[in-house]
Amino acid sequence: MVRNYSLLLLSIKIFVTVILAFNMQSIAATGDTTVVQTLRFDSTMRAGVFLFPTDTTKTYEKIIMLYSMRCKGGLISTSAERNKGCGEWDYNCYTYIVDSSQTDSLRIVQNSHLISNSADTVYKYTNTRVWSYMQFKQQDVIYTGITSEDSASAGAGISALSNPFNTANSLGRSQYLWRASELSASGLTAGNITGLRLDVLSPGNTINNLRIKIKSTTQTLLDENNPETIGFTEVYFLNTTLTSAGKHRFNFKTPFNWNGTSNIIVDFSFNNSTNGISTTVKGYNDTINKGLISSQQDSYLNGNGSLSYIDINPSSFPLITDKITVAIWVFGDSLRIPANNTSILEGDDINNQRQINIHLPWSDSNIYWDCGNDGAGYDRLSVTGSSTQIKGRWNFWAFTKNATTGIMEIYLNGQLVISGSGKTKLIDIRKMVAGMGIDGSYPYLGGYDELSIWNKNLSSATIKQIMNR
Repeated sequence: MVRNYSLLLLSIKIFVTVILAFNMQSIAATGDTTVVQTLRFDSTMRAGVFLFPTDTTKTYEKIIMLYSMRCKGGLISTSAERNKGCGEWDYNCYTYIVDSSQTDSLRIVQNSHLISNSADTVYKYTNTRVWSYMQFKQQDVIYTGITSEDSASAGAGISALSNPFNTANSLGRSQYLWRASELSASGLTAGNITGLRLDVLSPGNTINNLRIKIKSTTQTLLDENNPETIGFTEVYFLNTTLTSAGKHRFNFKTPFNWNGTSNIIVDFSFNNSTNGISTTVKGYNDTINKGLISSQQDSYLNGNGSLSYIDINPSSFPLITDKITVAIWVFGDSLRIPANNTSILEGDDINNQRQINIHLPWSDSNIYWDCGNDGAGYDRLSVTGSSTQIKGRWNFWAFTKNATTGIMEIYLNGQLVISGSGKTKLIDIRKMVAGMGIDGSYPYLGGYDELSIWNKNLSSATIKQIMNR
């Protein structure tokens, strides 16, 4: 049985390429017809791509397609023998007309550049590098008169010390501990502390973004493995120039209320644009550890939603099979977290299956720690992060797994926040990136620093040690 179908397509002056084209005849004169026979009944191929004859002097005004379809061997199936030939719905023919010089036979124009949230078609640009600026509000407190004032002097200033203002470096931070007994012995009484003085030996240097912060503490010594980083009151923030030698007074914008019994820690920090000359002040060396100093020139990566990431060297991945720890400092963008999904680290196996992933956080404010995959799925541990834990401040996260014991853990700033058991799937990482998902999705929005990956499930004590190293 033969069924014939005819399809007529009209197109005005287009250049086309047709899939059903076979045994081309020579191009006819203007106004004549060019007949092109395509697939035949005895053709062994089921589909093909065929080109029209090429002649730039000719255009095609009309394309007429004639279809003649029949079943194999001309056989027709019956109710008694369904597989003999064609059934009622066994006719399929797909024809595509393609013009490779155009897109859907329509010319389009695409802008070479796009600016978010802008409908302008013309914009200015610069060949000079541009910078991002952050604006801060500083306060300069000037006393126009003093009715009464009490002061106390703690310690003996007999040595020239380069800290807390070591402006030979572009940035610095230091902390100093004063015990309540020292403060009381110096004559200081409970109440508001409104300023402090330091005896400057080398004046003339400018200290930009100088911050002074104070907090009460029960610590009697300062521990580099467990420094105080939160709970401070910022009492001073000002670009400060030490104009002359002698006692320089730092008037507090916010008084600090001392209860008379607690020890206190004073935290100094600054950052200049360049290295300068060290600024020395009078001080003394105590017999016990009452000072911490950090002046390392340090930077961090900032994820802004673009494809900024770390492609991690896979040479050590074979060492990670049943135990792992991932530790990292992060500072979530307050404006975009947790509104956006993020991934700070992801690693796959040779089959592109997830072996390790950390959402920090997902848009539901949950931190998800995925690790290990047996082909049927991965082990997961999750915890909900508060606002201060996921954005607006630096936090140190550590994620561990021991597939032998089946324990997975999440630590925040050295403290265990959640633990899970029965997590025994082994780890087989072949590729890994930090700062986004491995396929470029879910970029981390904010700063991240000090990423370390271990082939051990580190203890809480060890995590506290690496936290500030």
